[in-house]
Amino acid sequence: MRRSPLLLAAALAAALVLPAVPAAAAPHAPVAGCFSSGCTGKDPAKHCQGDAETVDSLRLPTATLELRYSPSCEAVWARLSGPWPVGAKGAPQARVIRNQDGRTYTCTYARRDQRLCWTRMLNERGFQSYAFAEYDTGMGVQRARTGAY
Repeated sequence: MRRSPLLLAAALAAALVLPAVPAAAAPHAPVAGCFSSGCTGKDPAKHCQGDAETVDSLRLPTATLELRYSPSCEAVWARLSGPWPVGAKGAPQARVIRNQDGRTYTCTYARRDQRLCWTRMLNERGFQSYAFAEYDTGMGVQRARTGAY
């Protein structure tokens, strides 16, 4: 049986067009020179803020506590935002705490006009961490924690 040249051309063209196969997920490239354990203790604003996402958060009476994560750095940190309440005796503070070994970094508001602080980073690869806050509302101290990530 003789095949038509048009049918052969169509078969050849179909063979040359490869189906789109998704590439295996490649690890993210570090944003600013640190990755995983190399980010531990570093400032996320200088290294990993570019692709950061909030993986968990909660609202305190006048503040928000967030657990932040950078996929390219594989690192987490805590961020606290909100005003220093009138009548508060203690400064607002946040911590990022690693479940496996208790390693902790803390940020504390340094001035009454401060509205934001964030901790140094902990590597996330192979670990889970959570954010914790102590926030004096002027009528008592609020303590709260996010879920672990």
